[in-house]
Parts: sequence; C-alpha cells; structure tokens
Amino acid sequence: MNFARANVIVPFLALLAVHPLLGQVSAREISEQEAKAASAKGAPAQGMKSPMLLELPLKTKSGLSVLNFLRTMSEVWRTDETAGYVVDEARVTGVEIRRLKAKKGRTRIGVEVGLSTTWFRQDLDLTLAVVAGDREIGKRVWDNLTIGNDAGAVLVFGSSSKERALEIDLSDAEWASIDAGPMPTLRIIVDIQEDGEE
Repeated sequence: MNFARANVIVPFLALLAVHPLLGQVSAREISEQEAKAASAKGAPAQGMKSPMLLELPLKTKSGLSVLNFLRTMSEVWRTDETAGYVVDEARVTGVEIRRLKAKKGRTRIGVEVGLSTTWFRQDLDLTLAVVAGDREIGKRVWDNLTIGNDAGAVLVFGSSSKERALEIDLSDAEWASIDAGPMPTLRIIVDIQEDGEE
C-alpha cells in the first residue's frame, strides 16, 4: 500500500467518523448564576457536572427550522441527539415537539423531553426554554421532579399531561418573524438536587 496515500485516507476517514457530531447539541457545566441567565445567553462548551445545559438547534436534517416544519409539513418532530449526555446518571433521552390545536391565525406547539436515570430515585430541577437570537419565545421551569424506578416515567413522549410540557402559542405573524430571524434553539437545564436541597 502506498504510505503517502494512507496518510491522506486515514485522517479523512477519522473526519467522517466525527463529522455527524459537529454542529449538533452541545453540553456544558454552568454556574448557578449562568443557570438563571441561560434562557438569555449561552456559549458552547463541554462538561457534564450539574447543572448541565444542553443547547439543541431546532432544525431538521434538511436544514429547515423545526418550528416552520411543524407549521407547514408535519404534526410532530423527534430527536434523540440529547441522549449522549449524562449528569449524575440522569439523561435527557430525547425531545419531542408537536403542533397542538390552535385558534385560527395562531400556532401552538408543545415541547416535551424524556428523562431517565440509572438511580432508583433522583430529584432534579428542569428548565426548558426556546430562544431565537436574543428573544425568548417560551420558557418553563419544574422544581423537584423525581425520576427513577419508583417515580415511574417522567415526561414520557405522547403524554397528554399539560403539567409536563412547555406550550408556546403565538400568532402566525409572530411565528413568521421568528422564521425570518436566527435559527431557534431549545435550551434544557438539568440541575440535580442533592439530599435535603430545595
């Protein structure tokens, strides 16, 4: 085998193996102050300590905004890109965004995440925020969620519980202005609660 050719092929194959990971969801450790401000700002970095911030660009594989995709082509969009990130055994197993029934001239979506842990029981705080540039489109915070074997499934896909979803309801004109701006991002903050912590 020609060694000069091998020196080109091996790095190229290594790049192909890593390429699907580039430009997708990012995770990092954040301070308490950053956790409070995360719905307004975020910077990509790596880290898996609590609280953990996941930033998921809301775009389809074809590059279309998920929000536009839901308004024009489909009723549901799912991804499991978040499943590779773990914080103290807890993981966001996937994200589901679905179009909900809305009044004429308006569009409503529901954002849900699947959570799992290998612990028997684990308490955490969860924040979901959809942002586009500097604009926060919607945000919801859950304090002291319990996940694990004794808690049953939390935020299971297909759940009809309004308690477990971030719902966003905007006029079609507001959605159009969002579509014209930067690609929206879903920010997920998982903050593990230690024993006795509120």
